[in-house]
Amino acid sequence: MLKLLGDRPLGARDAPVVEQVLATDPVAMCMVAARFEVHGITPRLLGGEMWSAADPVTSLCFSGANLIPLIGSPDDLDYFADRAIAAPRVCSSVVGRAELVMPMWEQLELAWGPAREVRATQPLLALPGPPAVRSD
Repeated sequence: MLKLLGDRPLGARDAPVVEQVLATDPVAMCMVAARFEVHGITPRLLGGEMWSAADPVTSLCFSGANLIPLIGSPDDLDYFADRAIAAPRVCSSVVGRAELVMPMWEQLELAWGPAREVRATQPLLALPGPPAVRSD
């Protein structure tokens, strides 16, 4: 559907679905979810665009200072990589769950050149409650 509409970013009519998707994995999607919660889906306020290869329920990527694939099939990841390559590069990093980032990076690297560093096993940590000690 998005391809037929000229590869436009998702907009206000897509916001309820995007919000539901972001809530499905709040730890892994926290970087995007926090911005979305404060600024909504408008690219200028969000600091980037939300992309979908077809249906945001199953295909979602954030493109801003970081390129963050949130959910998607291998075909969706191909689409996100192709779309990122087709436009001037705006991101400094590709981050997110390794099973989504690494297949995208295989394609992006061909156009963008080698990464400064690849951390395919970087853990994402979360506290289950308030910290046990006071922060500095």
